[in-house]
Amino acid sequence: MLKEVLASQRRVVGNDALQTLRTLMNIGFAYDDLGRFEEAEPYMREVYDRAARTLGDDHPYTIDTRAMLGMLLENLGEYQEAEGHQVAALEQCRRVLGDDHANTLNSIQNLGLLRRAQGRSAEAERCFREAWERRQRLEGDNSPRALHALDSLTQVLIDQGKFAEAEPLCLQSQSISRTQRSLARLVELYDTWHTAEPGAGHDAKADQWRAELPTEDLPAPTKPDDS
Repeated sequence: MLKEVLASQRRVVGNDALQTLRTLMNIGFAYDDLGRFEEAEPYMREVYDRAARTLGDDHPYTIDTRAMLGMLLENLGEYQEAEGHQVAALEQCRRVLGDDHANTLNSIQNLGLLRRAQGRSAEAERCFREAWERRQRLEGDNSPRALHALDSLTQVLIDQGKFAEAEPLCLQSQSISRTQRSLARLVELYDTWHTAEPGAGHDAKADQWRAELPTEDLPAPTKPDDS
């Protein structure tokens, strides 16, 4: 159906019309939602290329399409090209929309996710920390988006073995949100900490928080490396 609409729009209003670009994007989204990333790619590339040419690099719609192309390329494992688009989109968001704009904060968060996927935990941490601190200031501690950024920050701190730094943030997240995600993050923290420092009592804390999780969400306890 969307492809029929697209063919009609190309014929009637042209390839560069905004409604044509929106239909291209919607087809790309439909394939992306199905996990068919390779099929989504040509649509996302075309809409970005046409938007950049007709609207200009700094138009908000162009910036959005560039950021979304970057996320799609990340899903395809094309990390280098994905980063180029995401970094450029973030720089444009900061310049055109400002550091505190919602799109800028989303771009910061998405760049953090990309860098974590690349194993660049220290760089991911800086992104997540900025996103959390700005969202906390702008939206408040209870904002779902602030809590999501906080969860991403605690996750990357755990990745780096910064357990003592992650602990108060995990507890803060749990005290505010009281979600299964925040509970699971606490279990992950103490299980991983126990693996790194057996005998320090972190396993007992993991078990304490594990007992509050529904059975289907229980992560298996981890054991310290005996080697």
